Amino acid sequence: MLPLWRDQLRIGLSPDAIVLTRICRGWRPRVCEKHIEQCQPAPKEAWPGVLETLALLLAQEKWQNANAVVTLSSHFVRYLLIPWNTEINGDQEQAAYVKHRFSKVFGASANHWALRHSDAAAGMPVLASGIDQALLDGIRKVCAASKLKLRSVQPYLMPAFNQYRHLFKNGSAWLVLAEHGKLTLALFQHGSWQHISSHLAGNDNPAEAITLLLERQLRLSGMEKRPGKVYLLAPGHPRISLPRNSKWTMQQLQPEARLGLSLHECNQYALVTGEI
Repeated sequence: MLPLWRDQLRIGLSPDAIVLTRICRGWRPRVCEKHIEQCQPAPKEAWPGVLETLALLLAQEKWQNANAVVTLSSHFVRYLLIPWNTEINGDQEQAAYVKHRFSKVFGASANHWALRHSDAAAGMPVLASGIDQALLDGIRKVCAASKLKLRSVQPYLMPAFNQYRHLFKNGSAWLVLAEHGKLTLALFQHGSWQHISSHLAGNDNPAEAITLLLERQLRLSGMEKRPGKVYLLAPGHPRISLPRNSKWTMQQLQPEARLGLSLHECNQYALVTGEI
């Protein structure tokens, strides 16, 4: 089989669930296999148990012999905006600078993380992310054992943003990613990321918590004006009661039917149906 025509297996990992879709290649790519496996909550680090369950799932032949793309819940990712530094020269210095900033913010534990950073225009902050190196190594091992070619491991925020990137072209706005027990707030302004933070949250209607967090960030920033437009992506809450008479204009993003899935299924499988 030519590599170009290999199926793609999209794997979504979160503390409470593993989401799998196999996309059959062809003139019209479509989901030909799909499955959601619920995971037992873990008292501490959740990912070792998640990887054990994933290995059992991938032992099934229907998930093997494909290119794999892994998307990680924000529960497994730490984000940091790295200030632009005019003294940085080259990729190696940038990587060392990112590592220094992570260690400064998160302490010695950051020394055991795999760090990645995006490109940014001159003078703009760089968006960086970190995951446990042991988690990344475990993903590689599980994929190799199941005859999968691991193409990428990425935070959920990236495909989520890429799917709705067009909304941010003509202005500045917040993107809020609401997952089970987690809220990620990111501000895209002047063509680059200007703020990012993740917060634990309850699993009821998250609109009130989002409003409070946005107000808090506004105060901490020391700026009187910030974009009032908020795009909310909350697949676990298809219809949220949004606040009225607020300084924030909140719009809930709804998925489009794609890859042969219905709208309902796209909500269920949102972790693995974004723009890769």
